[in-house]
Amino acid sequence: SVQLRLLSDPSENFHSRRPVNYMDAFSRVGLPVFSIHGNHDDPTSSATVDEQISALDVLQDANLLNYFGRAEDAKKITLEPVLLEKGATRLALYGLGNIRDERLWTTWKHERGVRFSVPDDADGALEWFNLFVLHQNRALRGSSQAISTDMLPEWLDLVVWGHEHDCRIDLEGSGPPVTQPGSTVATSLSEGEALPKHVGLL
Repeated sequence: SVQLRLLSDPSENFHSRRPVNYMDAFSRVGLPVFSIHGNHDDPTSSATVDEQISALDVLQDANLLNYFGRAEDAKKITLEPVLLEKGATRLALYGLGNIRDERLWTTWKHERGVRFSVPDDADGALEWFNLFVLHQNRALRGSSQAISTDMLPEWLDLVVWGHEHDCRIDLEGSGPPVTQPGSTVATSLSEGEALPKHVGLL
């Protein structure tokens, strides 16, 4: 069994009503996967389905992964951390799936509509490693606005930046430090894709 305790409320972290997959007595999970959605699998609806559904909803319902970081309202975003404990290590895992750049930039920068919930420690002695994963443009393209590192809370211990394809795996900055793993394989003939590819293990 997986020796990983979930200390947060799953109803605040995950879109599905199911528990995290490795705690399901009817499933065998050796390596739990926690995932946010990107710009190619963001939640959408159709003429016949009112609820917005992502491909990750289907994978979570099949008990293959744990889908978090979905913002139901792009104008008011509260990031609830997935609180995990293994031995003496405590992780506060924040996630934000892809939101259209202009909308997120406006919500974050002008409307101040993005809020990070910080874990409550009754005794004040507990420490958390605060990890934030997001899937957004990092570089400005054309006239669109993009989230920048100076908008992120300095108390974050690490930011893993998805979406950009060029590999910038080494930590950049310090408040907070950012790693950008990039795509694992070349997906186009561009300068950024010519850089060596890597996968990050933490």
